[in-house]
Amino acid sequence: MAMAQVVAATVALAVILLLAVSSSRERGGAWSPDPDRLSYRLPRAWWAVMYACSALFLFALVMAVRGAAAEHVGWDWGVAGWLAFFVPSALLGAHWRAWRMEVDPGGIRVRRLLLPDRDLPWGSLDAVAVDANPRSREFDNLTFASHGRGLLRIQRLYLGGRDAAEGQLLDALERHGVLVAPPRELPPELRPWGRFGWWWDGLAGWQRDLFVLAVCGGVVFAVFFPIWVLTTFGS
Repeated sequence: MAMAQVVAATVALAVILLLAVSSSRERGGAWSPDPDRLSYRLPRAWWAVMYACSALFLFALVMAVRGAAAEHVGWDWGVAGWLAFFVPSALLGAHWRAWRMEVDPGGIRVRRLLLPDRDLPWGSLDAVAVDANPRSREFDNLTFASHGRGLLRIQRLYLGGRDAAEGQLLDALERHGVLVAPPRELPPELRPWGRFGWWWDGLAGWQRDLFVLAVCGGVVFAVFFPIWVLTTFGS
């Protein structure tokens, strides 16, 4: 498989994921009839799209292996490249599908596949920092904290699986005596931010987008440039 096909597949994956995220953000969550027992999961579009992409990468990997076998080459960088795409996408799809957050009278429980599970009893929480979206009135992230130490950070989009409304989570936190506020409005001893958090909060929306774009560009360059060098000058 040519490098251009790898790049095209990556761009297509990014576009599909952005569309899925935008769709899930517009739909929001449903209203749970029991405010003391809430369940949250990722929108189905996230892991479905990732599984579809991993299937595409698996097909490309099989074709690369067959091509290498036809040329009597046991291993080449095309096979390595598609394998590097397939394995993370399959694992990420499984992780997104398994992700769950349950809220009950005992506390908050998060179940994850690739990361350790987290159980946060109500008594261990004293504040939740709500990071506002600079382009809307909604929040982007929730940081659960205890005595100024961040315990768990959850993106808003993880709550969009239509099992319960996001507002019900904030209501449950306040009913159990947890202070819910933007980080700058929390008492200094409860703020779970470091220097990067304060720097990020001070950026405008376009500056955040530019920073994320620069990081993504750096990651893509770090992945593909060594492969290009090895395939161009190593043969």
